[in-house]
Amino acid sequence: MNFEQWMAEVNRELSDRIGITSDDCRDRCWYDLFDSGAEPIEAIAEVFGGDVNDLEAMMVEELAG
Repeated sequence: MNFEQWMAEVNRELSDRIGITSDDCRDRCWYDLFDSGAEPIEAIAEVFGGDVNDLEAMMVEELAG
């Protein structure tokens, strides 16, 4: 999977979970996470600080950042 495909998966997961994409978020080092071998869902968990199933926590992390 190349970076563009990986980001498409990141954006699909974000959209499904919280209704936004990476373009709607603060700038992040997505490529670094891709380059480290993280799966898209693992990268989202790292960026948003934990449980990807906790919508409220993810939104708080994004808004408070």
